[in-house]
Amino acid sequence: MQSWTLEQLRTATEAGGVSAVRLQAEGGGFYVRITTKNNAEAVLSHARSDEPRTFPNPLPAITLLRKLGLMVGTFDISNWNPELKPLARTRPDRAAAMKNANEAVE
Repeated sequence: MQSWTLEQLRTATEAGGVSAVRLQAEGGGFYVRITTKNNAEAVLSHARSDEPRTFPNPLPAITLLRKLGLMVGTFDISNWNPELKPLARTRPDRAAAMKNANEAVE
């Protein structure tokens, strides 16, 4: 399965190359799966890696697809476990900087 960035999905959509999209739940997150007119499969990924783009809440994914003009799709929540949260990307360095800035203001 291929990994597509948002820009690749936008380009394929504008060219009429996308035949279907599916919002796929896995654990506590949602992924966008794409089927092309040639029946190739792809997953929406981050811009700088092949790692699938995970949405903890399906609404932002649906909003993104709508903005791209993809108004019809399917969903599969059979593997969804709302108690599991996707791994959050944390920035401990920024958290420490913000804490120091707040303490300086007080």
